[in-house]
Amino acid sequence: MASSVFISYRRKDWALAQLIARDLGNYIEVETVMDDRSIDGGALAEKLLPQVAASTAVVVVVTAQTFEEDRIKRSDDRLRRILSAAIKARRPVFPVYVDGARPRYTIPEDIRAVAWAEGVSFSAVSYESGLDKLAHLMAIQVGVARRQRVAAAVGAGAVAINEPAQLRLITGDTPMVSYSHYALPLLEWVNIPAGSLTLHTVVGAFEVPAYAISRYPVTREQYRAFINDLGYSDQRWWTDMVYPDGVELPDSDYADHPVTNISWYEAVAFCRWLSHHTGLDIGLPTEAQWQWAAHGEARTLYPWGDTFDLSRCNIKESGFGGTTPVTRFEGGVSPFGVADLSGNVWEWTSSEYDSPDREADLQIASPTLRGGSFEERMKHARTTSRARYYPHLRRHDLGFRLISRTWVG
Repeated sequence: MASSVFISYRRKDWALAQLIARDLGNYIEVETVMDDRSIDGGALAEKLLPQVAASTAVVVVVTAQTFEEDRIKRSDDRLRRILSAAIKARRPVFPVYVDGARPRYTIPEDIRAVAWAEGVSFSAVSYESGLDKLAHLMAIQVGVARRQRVAAAVGAGAVAINEPAQLRLITGDTPMVSYSHYALPLLEWVNIPAGSLTLHTVVGAFEVPAYAISRYPVTREQYRAFINDLGYSDQRWWTDMVYPDGVELPDSDYADHPVTNISWYEAVAFCRWLSHHTGLDIGLPTEAQWQWAAHGEARTLYPWGDTFDLSRCNIKESGFGGTTPVTRFEGGVSPFGVADLSGNVWEWTSSEYDSPDREADLQIASPTLRGGSFEERMKHARTTSRARYYPHLRRHDLGFRLISRTWVG
């Protein structure tokens, strides 16, 4: 029978406990069992504590406050009962200290052994090293085997084929091509050749190297995969960025609509997450990349031509009053075949509004928006139309699309 690790936690530490439960099996040959919070009251002794006693080891996620709260002193406290059951069954307990906080030796006597146990400190910048040390301690003290790292679990609705992403450099003028065996519904790449264009306020032609762009804006279903993969709990995607206040789960009834109410930082976090899974170098498009994908050499007013056509886009005059499926207006694609560039939702770019000729860093003050939306009139549906917004704010008509800095094979 496979070795099992029971993971307990306070509710406030649920996110880190979930991450450990998800990823520990990538480091060591164990199955993880999360503390099932639906089991409570009298059922705790009947159903949950036997799981603790039958496990190979117990991991407990703790903070400095965990053992200073009055409730840990009560004999009926859930966490205390779980730890006491583990100690009575002689199961090794491995504390995970959030941000280095360790329990004091004044905790109740029946669980005091937890304070003596060698634990592991976790923080936002030491998650992977913390997991590695936890697996190392278990391998030594419990005798379960280490394993070579594998990719983290993918989110719901995603498909991952167990082959590594590959890079191939083709000689001559042909761009670098990247290969990825990871897919999300409606995630299609369009390879865009190099070109030049004139940007607003920038004198002269602006050169655009070859790249790939997503055919459609990021959909609600795609963004739900990021959320379901604990994207908001994994600090790797949020380094040096403003963390949002709250998470808005996209409506699953409109899976093929563009995701909205996403801040610039959330869009960048999604790009980092998807880069990790695909092996591609993914980001938000610069203004130049967005505009070049919209009109190419044709340099038309709209992606499909110079004459406005209400049947090719979703803007205020269309009367929808909200988002539409990203595949609805195939007649409105650009010369490269990129869809939904006019209307539906504004799209974040990586360019500072006042410096459109260069890609901004994470200290961006006012990112440029492109494309117009279902709330904007015809003039904002043009390939050259632009607006500005603040990176930490959300809008119900603002989404984003992706670029890969290499072509995708």
